[in-house]
Amino acid sequence: MAHNSRQGRPVFSVRRFLAVTLVHALLGAVLIGNMAWAGDGDSSYGKGREALRLGDTGAAERAFHRALYKEPGHREAQLALVDLYIAQQRYEEAHAIIDRRVAEGGPDGQLLLRKGLMYDQAGRPQDASRAYLSAIDLLPDDPDALAQAAGFFNTRGDRTRAETLTERRKRVLGITTNQQPNQ
Repeated sequence: MAHNSRQGRPVFSVRRFLAVTLVHALLGAVLIGNMAWAGDGDSSYGKGREALRLGDTGAAERAFHRALYKEPGHREAQLALVDLYIAQQRYEEAHAIIDRRVAEGGPDGQLLLRKGLMYDQAGRPQDASRAYLSAIDLLPDDPDALAQAAGFFNTRGDRTRAETLTERRKRVLGITTNQQPNQ
């Protein structure tokens, strides 16, 4: 081992090496931790979906929030949180996410469908009707959106609108009047 001739100590000590390595590791962790890496939100979102599959809504909610912390515009995490809040009848929280997303990125048909469902469950059929119609304007060829809106209007007694949406869905799916949908 080489010695410093003035002090009689080794030039490279193990303690100093470990201390410098630790400082570099901590500095790297701080710098990397503050950077937005692609996929960070996706991994948290995946953990949230897994927690939902296992029935742990608390862990799912935390994971979805973590995904949004890592990627504030993570659409799937936003949709999942809205779905979770609607299922728990936490309409104000669902509404806040929807409004924030629309303010940031403009109208979103999937969020408007969820808004329609939320208003329907909350006993606000006129607001639900407006939300469903707005969603259909944004998703004119989405068979699931057409089916959901048709179901809403059918249960509300608006058979004409429900039939119109059902026929439109059949056209989108390429179903003739003699065929039945596979869904």
